Amino acid sequence: MRRCSFAVLLLLLFSSPLLAWNEKGHMVIARMAWQKLDCDQRRAVTEILKAHPHYDEFLAAERPEGVGIDEWVFMRASYWSDWVRSNHTDQYSRPTWHYYSVAYVPPHSKKDASSIERNDPNVITQIPFSMEKVRSGDAREKAIYLCWLLHLIGDIHQPLHCGSQLDEKFPEGDRGGNLAMVRFNGGEPVRLHSAWDAMLGEDFSLPSVYETVEVLEKIEQQNAEALKSDLREHPTSADWAREGFESVEEHVYLQGDLRPAHAYHEADVAAAPNLADAYVENATRVARLAAVRAGNRLAVSIAASLD
Repeated sequence: MRRCSFAVLLLLLFSSPLLAWNEKGHMVIARMAWQKLDCDQRRAVTEILKAHPHYDEFLAAERPEGVGIDEWVFMRASYWSDWVRSNHTDQYSRPTWHYYSVAYVPPHSKKDASSIERNDPNVITQIPFSMEKVRSGDAREKAIYLCWLLHLIGDIHQPLHCGSQLDEKFPEGDRGGNLAMVRFNGGEPVRLHSAWDAMLGEDFSLPSVYETVEVLEKIEQQNAEALKSDLREHPTSADWAREGFESVEEHVYLQGDLRPAHAYHEADVAAAPNLADAYVENATRVARLAAVRAGNRLAVSIAASLD
């Protein structure tokens, strides 16, 4: 039953383009960071977010039982940048900020990686930009760009926001896996990007968010020394994007062994490859470790923005 429900979830999600993690994934990463902030830092971000133009409409809305308003607003803020893609879109949505366009050319292709045009501004440029706005902007800017910071550090840790496969089937790239179709457990074809978005879980409820955070905290404890070194040795958004691209190559496309179907080619979709259980297990492991890194890096970035 678990496998079936997972496949159904991915099918429901595949139509959403370029969303890194689902809402739960972003909230999990934000909760990880919230746990690491000290009392003064929590008070500071709480005051900043109160100046947000959508504080009542979105950030503080729909708060469930069992969570304080400050923590809820902070977690909810991590998803605001996706919410504005269908609300107040013209004023606030910034589609190119969510990803960095780099081509992964598998060994079987003769394509030139430079044929994909880089998007600018992008997730690499906008993380430090958002930090500076939180540090020096006016009250409204601080609130808006704190939301962007929360969101973009989540985005850059979803591998398919750091690379797209480019080959003869996808001559302009597969748009971060949004044009790439695969199957799980023999089910209906789903988009590869959305499959990775859902790797942190399918239950969006608050208890499920907290349960996933507990799982990630155990992973963090098991890898404590390596993660501390990682914070020191890979401090920039460019470092994080390179890390994501390496995952694209090794874990998403399996160094060229994964050859997805093209979403716009009906006959190809009908023959979309089936991913083994081992792929899902490894992808889940990779996604969880990426989320732990994201939570650590988000907390450090917020602290630096408040100095």
